[in-house]
Amino acid sequence: MSKYISSIDLSSITSVSHDKIMAELSEQGLLEEGEAFVLRLSEDDVETISDIFNDYHKQEINKFFGIVEDVKLQMDLFGGFAPAKSKKKEKSVAPVRTWESPDYLPDLEYCENYVYNLYTDFSQPFSEEILFDIEIYNNYFLIMFLGFRSGKCFYFEKRDDEVIDDYWIKWFVNNHTLISFNGIKFDLPLLQCALAGHDTQTLMQITNALIDDENGLRPYQIVKQYKGVKLDCDHIDLIEVAPLKGSLKLYGARLHTPNLQDLPFVPGIDLSEQQISIVRRYCLNDVQTTAYLYKALLPQIELRKDVNKRYGIDVRSKSDAQVAEAIIKVEVENVIKSKIYPNKDFSIPFVTYDVPSFIQFERKDLSDIVDVIRNHRFTINNGVIEAGVLEGMQVEIASSTISLGIGGLHSTEEYISHYESDTHMIMDADVTSYYPSIIINQGLSPELLSKGFLKT
Repeated sequence: MSKYISSIDLSSITSVSHDKIMAELSEQGLLEEGEAFVLRLSEDDVETISDIFNDYHKQEINKFFGIVEDVKLQMDLFGGFAPAKSKKKEKSVAPVRTWESPDYLPDLEYCENYVYNLYTDFSQPFSEEILFDIEIYNNYFLIMFLGFRSGKCFYFEKRDDEVIDDYWIKWFVNNHTLISFNGIKFDLPLLQCALAGHDTQTLMQITNALIDDENGLRPYQIVKQYKGVKLDCDHIDLIEVAPLKGSLKLYGARLHTPNLQDLPFVPGIDLSEQQISIVRRYCLNDVQTTAYLYKALLPQIELRKDVNKRYGIDVRSKSDAQVAEAIIKVEVENVIKSKIYPNKDFSIPFVTYDVPSFIQFERKDLSDIVDVIRNHRFTINNGVIEAGVLEGMQVEIASSTISLGIGGLHSTEEYISHYESDTHMIMDADVTSYYPSIIINQGLSPELLSKGFLKT
């Protein structure tokens, strides 16, 4: 089978300018005057101009070569062909795990000589938000506080069974607005247990329990189990407010923070004093990254403060969807004149889909799919609707294969490119208030909220 690649794609995957490729083709006699701007190139053509490509370029060419047989110029070229997968994959070799080596001490001299910009006057609370973060190892506990506006910090630490300075930690916690990343589920519960006097080994066990998603325990249950100290603090957790889902390091990368650093040592080990100095500086970098994220999210935080004033609910640590849910709950309660509590009854065994009358298809295969879905009982497992007959169901629409699921329709290509041309245009169409319109027009409402839901 003949294999071809367009000159545009060749330029894209090699980062060699298209003009340079065309000039080389002309020099080699492969481009005639007046010929199309985009050329279809065979393997032999690419080999003829291979002098302008380095070894990395050639490797990329081999990966992407052979998009489709007998590609036509212009129209079909821009139709969006997925690159052919390589039949043979080289087995990747894991890099040496240098961070597990006992002599791995990154930036040791810098960390040991680092001068922290510490708070010195504690005569009254600071007039700024305080960001905080906790690091925990088998023999070491650290909590770092950082002023959002002053850039000053203060930290408390304990080794093994040392007594931590709970008075001043509580002073920071009780007198300031605290900002964290994942503080609700991790840092605050761990701090509550640390203030109860547990040694670092026990705090390490608590840490493992907090991050274990399979033990079925909520943070408050773990705090209760270890007799943690109750804290009544003003706290904003950024993890849900930040868009999409990501780690603190990922958000730091998106915000172009000056320094990105991952945990320097294997979790749960015993640290030496040299390693402790490195972890301490790492923790400061984490709270500084949290400060960058907090600054970027200030408009969203201010919006949530306005919601608090209007509805009397604290949504500063909630995602956009959670904020909407909280507002709807308050509005519905005002309509039905009654409080709404979560329904934990998952005894309903299945649900069926009542197909709206306006969903009709001319194609028989699509109509058949609608009938299958209409007649199927979708099982509910612990409050989650299972895919049932939708599992693995696909349908051909135009030149695409679409997969059906509980969450909607999904394309099946791993990757694909589409280009505009003289004959093809890329358009992005959206529908205003798509889901609210469906809810209102179909009269849909959660059973728990009654019809008051539709009046809000």
